[in-house]
Amino acid sequence: MEVNIQHVHAHLLKLIELAEHGEEVVIAREGEAVVKIVAVPSKPKRKLIGSARGKIWVFDDANSPEMNREIEEFLNSSPLFSEEEH
Repeated sequence: MEVNIQHVHAHLLKLIELAEHGEEVVIAREGEAVVKIVAVPSKPKRKLIGSARGKIWVFDDANSPEMNREIEEFLNSSPLFSEEEH
């Protein structure tokens, strides 16, 4: 879409909205293209360290000798793979 500067003065907010929706808006002065309005690409949201805070918790006894013994017994008593898979 190409518009003249007078049109821009009257309709800037609408032109920005068009650009945000993918329209390329070219502004012309005396019939000569001088400026292009395009949307700025959105930044991908980064996952931050600690973003799961409050969503994961560990029981108080998770590292107790009793719990470690139970885990060790469980792992030693039930093989993760059958002997044929090794």
